[in-house]
Amino acid sequence: QRLRSIVWAVDQPEEWDPASIIIGGAFAAFWRRHFPGRTHAKFACLLDALVETYETLRSGEQQALRTWLRPDPDGYVNIRDVALILDAPGPWRGILFCTSWIELCPLELLQSIIGGVGDRHLAMTATDLMIESNLRRCSVYLPGWSRQRLCQNLALFRSLRVVGMLVAADVGSE
Repeated sequence: QRLRSIVWAVDQPEEWDPASIIIGGAFAAFWRRHFPGRTHAKFACLLDALVETYETLRSGEQQALRTWLRPDPDGYVNIRDVALILDAPGPWRGILFCTSWIELCPLELLQSIIGGVGDRHLAMTATDLMIESNLRRCSVYLPGWSRQRLCQNLALFRSLRVVGMLVAADVGSE
């Protein structure tokens, strides 16, 4: 269906809906409502639309979104770049990815990230151990990398999003 949308855009560009390339219904509806027929939007207008639709974003959160979305010198963001952040996980989870990633972490992952001393497995049930094992299989540890560095490397960020990355956490060195 996405391929048909792209072919349609080439054949009849004046009738093409840019939101048709968006996978998630919530983000597609958001884009159609606020930026109908547009492939670009002013970053400030995107922030206003996010605040209107979801909730107020503090200045630090706005700056974090700006860092991940990278507006051009004229202040515009492309639907492709916005979709990379807000589409796959859903708009609100995408905002949290950029602004407060720790809220996206399952408890088991948080325990691994901020784990204390001692054997935490002693207090875990078999279900907890199975969940942790599954999380470990779908987790990637990139030594020497950080969220900031990932934000600056668009190719790696896109690749990890394609394979299902939902959270990127900064982990202290061991």
